[in-house]
Amino acid sequence: MKGELKAFWNVGGGDWAFNLRQAITHGFEPADLCNTYSDYWGKPRTDIRPVRDNPWGKPDGFETIVKRNTAKRSGKGSILVQDIEFDLEDKADKAWANAEVRTASGVTTKEAFREAYYREWATWYSLPCKWAKEAYPGRPVHLEIEGHHTEIYHVLSGNATPKQLPSN
Repeated sequence: MKGELKAFWNVGGGDWAFNLRQAITHGFEPADLCNTYSDYWGKPRTDIRPVRDNPWGKPDGFETIVKRNTAKRSGKGSILVQDIEFDLEDKADKAWANAEVRTASGVTTKEAFREAYYREWATWYSLPCKWAKEAYPGRPVHLEIEGHHTEIYHVLSGNATPKQLPSN
């Protein structure tokens, strides 16, 4: 591979070491894949499971768990991939119907809620990347995000503010 284009490899399983050697031989670089919100190491486990319609419901220890999981998966690859997958209510209007979530938002209008809702969900993706960049300056950090969360993607990418998104 030449220039700025790079391909990365991360496949687990029992033959991981063999596959990695083969990938490097063919020009791939290793990637550290971090399942950001899953705890494979703790007893008891401290997985992070968001409440589907409440982005303001980050659990106690959110930052500590994310940073610990990132540190456990970082250091071997050429890039760190924050693999963030969880189910969320991607229709702000449905979440607006929940009085508890509406109160947690701190806003009083449906339009302001919609803006705040998508911005707050975006922090569930942006904060792990920010903390990884702080811990490993100069190292590429990539975000893997589920494809059906298009509103969140547009807010994260800077392509749109929540106000510019079509209403749901």
